[in-house]
Amino acid sequence: MKNLLFFIVLAMFFACGGAGTEGGTAKSVGSSSGNIDGEIVPGFTYVNHTKKGGVTPQLAEYAYFNYYVMDGDSLMFSNQSQGAPQKVLISDDFSGRNAGQKPLVLALQKMSIGDSLSLYIPRDSLPQGNKLKSDKLTYHIALMDIKDEAAFLAEMEAENAIKQKAMIANQARESEIAEMVALRAKEYTRGSLDGKIQTTASGLKYIIHEEGNGERPRPGQNVFANYFGALTNGTPFDNSWKRGQLFNFPIGQGRVIKGWDEGFALLKPGAKATFFIPAELGYGKTGSGSSIPPDSELIFYVEFDSAR
Repeated sequence: MKNLLFFIVLAMFFACGGAGTEGGTAKSVGSSSGNIDGEIVPGFTYVNHTKKGGVTPQLAEYAYFNYYVMDGDSLMFSNQSQGAPQKVLISDDFSGRNAGQKPLVLALQKMSIGDSLSLYIPRDSLPQGNKLKSDKLTYHIALMDIKDEAAFLAEMEAENAIKQKAMIANQARESEIAEMVALRAKEYTRGSLDGKIQTTASGLKYIIHEEGNGERPRPGQNVFANYFGALTNGTPFDNSWKRGQLFNFPIGQGRVIKGWDEGFALLKPGAKATFFIPAELGYGKTGSGSSIPPDSELIFYVEFDSAR
């Protein structure tokens, strides 16, 4: 029971993907329904809603699954935003850092592909002071696939090759973006952009070059974007293109400068924009390291990929 916290944290914060409440995830069925199939571990009851009766995950195989966690009728977390099912190695070693995986692994071993199972986690097994509204958490799981080690490793190799190719392509754009931002800084300082710039009540200035599509990010969503930052004299200080991968942050949570929280809230996925961020919405009177002096106005060219 004491390992449950690790189990919850593992599921919520180290998930690697997948659709949540559609496409094979379990229906919400409370343990009060009288349909309990048994216990996974003492106190942790479960219901397999489908019982397709096919092959189940065996030791040393990898189970691919989607999940979502409910507190009564409230969704706490799911892997819907990540883009691919969660993966876990089926093992009987529950020592050390694997101890918290035991309820999940044992639940998956009771499932075949296409099965939907609900695992009921009693409130009294959670740390004291938790703010659950109900007497349990419900962990809904849908088993999507089973792969042996060879198939799993081949898939990982293919995924890594795709990521590496995307990283190289991204890095190749750095010099092009640097030239564009340097030109934009010159245009800004001589006033050539005045007719294009919009200004918010806080003093954030921005130009949206391409509008993008869909909904603007909601507070708490993870924003994924490329960015190139420079001073108004054109001196660059940081960018994501040189690293070859998107930067991400939870919007509206104060994890980035105020100008970013406000600026990205104006954009839709796919948008390209330039922010002109006054010092009070940036790094203020202290600046940041040796590259951003105190009271610096900043220019950021951004390409907003997605919010998840």
